Amino acid sequence: MIPQAENISMRDAMLALSVVALWGLHIVVIRIGATEIPPFLLLTLRFSIVAVIGIFFLRKLPADKIKAIALYTIFYMVLHLGTIFLGLKYTPSSIGGLILQTQVPFAILLGWFFFGERFGVKTFAGLLMAFIGVLIIIYQPAGSTAAQNFSYFGAFTILASAFFWAVGSLRMRFIQDVGFVDMTLYSHLIALPFALLLTLIFESDQIAAIKAANPFTLGGVLAYQVILMSLCLFLWKGLMVRNKAYQVTSFSLLQPIFAVGFSILLLSEDIDAKTIIGGAVALCGVGVVTFRKMQKSEKSPARQGEL
Repeated sequence: MIPQAENISMRDAMLALSVVALWGLHIVVIRIGATEIPPFLLLTLRFSIVAVIGIFFLRKLPADKIKAIALYTIFYMVLHLGTIFLGLKYTPSSIGGLILQTQVPFAILLGWFFFGERFGVKTFAGLLMAFIGVLIIIYQPAGSTAAQNFSYFGAFTILASAFFWAVGSLRMRFIQDVGFVDMTLYSHLIALPFALLLTLIFESDQIAAIKAANPFTLGGVLAYQVILMSLCLFLWKGLMVRNKAYQVTSFSLLQPIFAVGFSILLLSEDIDAKTIIGGAVALCGVGVVTFRKMQKSEKSPARQGEL
């Protein structure tokens, strides 16, 4: 599944693989953090740390750029991250990582709906496979052992998170000529009051929860999110600049595999045969969609509207 692109260096290939592995591990980290303290409180702490540090480096941007960042922030930083933090409180990270595969199919469908981006039969088949695979994962027969430890609320919340990721990704198209640092700082500052509002409305005893949490666990989770996730985005942006987009993004197919692997290794999560089958079907579907995008990107600009 690792792409064999002739123009990507071994150094960049290994770097892309490392970033994707860290993103897969991040699913496990969120799961640990969301079971340590309430998920919206965890989100608020994450945004607060970046906002406090970043406010000293904030540069003034034109109003239209701030508006574009704000719309992206609402869908990606608030709704996407908020729902994934909430969903992973109730759902094993292995299942959560597999459900999140629908991010790319959702993005394709939204591109078609809002921008008229066409796609062919093969891409449609890939989309269908991806969603069928996720339905196989989510469906739990009544009375089964797996159903007793499964949360439909958590699963569909993560599915909603994948949808909001796709919307946020489309909103990013409207952000032009904004540097990585400015983008990061403004998005966290804008997202902070929303996250604070969520924890105040839906959660309680926030101070007591922080005091009761293991300081090493909570500190490690926050450090991972603030430092390593910011570093991953920075490295990924560099990879996208130095290489063709499809050469880099094809590595993301490995993210759910890393998420499942780390879930089993670090959290001793069990994964049944039905989940493995559903995950494999979904991953194949996402793979078809991704590689169709790769093929079309190499063709003439006149045909790039068709996926």
